[in-house]
Amino acid sequence: MKKSHTFSILFWINKSRAINNKVEILARVTVNGKRASIGIKRKVDIDFWDNQNKRFIKTHSL
Repeated sequence: MKKSHTFSILFWINKSRAINNKVEILARVTVNGKRASIGIKRKVDIDFWDNQNKRFIKTHSL
């Protein structure tokens, strides 16, 4: 019998905990239906977070 395994990672920010327009990135790891949420110790400016694609948008003019 073949057993299937699942794995996923979801990134998000909690805007309600913003300090000086900066928030910590959080991650949820799911393996076979069991979840664990962690803070990844990185902060980003809310204005550079792409909520639709769940990622940081780095835009600089050099």
